Amino acid sequence: PVHCEGSLDGEPNQWCRFDRDAFEKALTSLARDEVKRKAAEKISEKIEERLGEEKNQELRNAIRGLFE
Repeated sequence: PVHCEGSLDGEPNQWCRFDRDAFEKALTSLARDEVKRKAAEKISEKIEERLGEEKNQELRNAIRGLFE
């Protein structure tokens, strides 16, 4: 991400700079999404262990839906 501002009478090399805030927000969002995905995957595994393959599919889907 790049942030640009300034006037045309200024130095062109000072118009744009690396937008650290936007970069940090993007990284935070990616990290949060990865943590959610891994947690949902782990929970899904535990649900399968507890309920087994022969149990009610509707119940498993409802529980999974809480984490999506």
